[in-house]
Amino acid sequence: LFQNADDAYCQLMREPSKIPYFCIDNDEKNLIIKHSGRPINQVRVGSPAEYKEDLLNMLKIGWSDKASMSKQTGKFGYGFKTVYLLAEEPHIISGDYNFIIKGALYPKQVSGDNDYSDETIINLKLNEKGNRKISEIIESFSTIAKYQILFSQKIRKIEINKKIYSWEPKITEKEHFIIEETEDYLVFKNRPSNENPHLERGILAFRKKGNKIIEFDKEAPKLWCMAPLNDLPNIGFALSANFKTNTGRQTLAWNDDK
Repeated sequence: LFQNADDAYCQLMREPSKIPYFCIDNDEKNLIIKHSGRPINQVRVGSPAEYKEDLLNMLKIGWSDKASMSKQTGKFGYGFKTVYLLAEEPHIISGDYNFIIKGALYPKQVSGDNDYSDETIINLKLNEKGNRKISEIIESFSTIAKYQILFSQKIRKIEINKKIYSWEPKITEKEHFIIEETEDYLVFKNRPSNENPHLERGILAFRKKGNKIIEFDKEAPKLWCMAPLNDLPNIGFALSANFKTNTGRQTLAWNDDK
């Protein structure tokens, strides 16, 4: 869902009114995710026609149109479907939409106040498995949040139950890449240009102390495809790119000839 939110910020046809954020709140019965990226199915002048098919893609099994969109991270169409591991009927408010998904297939409109919402809100009423797993999930995401934000394209703030992880670096722009630097990290991000529009997204992160580069945090994942991969190379830095991964996006696709 973090990847979906980051993609939604990339798809805005304007600068966001707030610092791009990804927010998680939970209680004993619900998990609530919020962001203010492009709302579901919102199409503006100049935006790709595929944007109007967001909801359809959310309901399809094993399908996504992001593979053909170079700025997007998603590939297999499984991003949103993971919510069904925790909840039976996700409730979604986004743009002009306010609906509950029935049977993972049918979006039923929620009656009542249906004012336009710039914020996308996903409310998951936890099922039995969700209630058992939610603490583990929150703890796991909290552990990687300070690294996750290094590898986002747009999101600059992650909030988890009121605890905030922010990324406010000094930015230096070069012709083909951007340098983002804080007291603790030095990050290089390449970017497409008119001369090289097919350049793949890549992010290289180093740990620093003063003016010296030091070994990256030992507990941090070293390979990322937006989300952390389980591959653990013996390297002293962290790297995120559009790697070919297995279908579950957990490891590199070592058996892929390409």
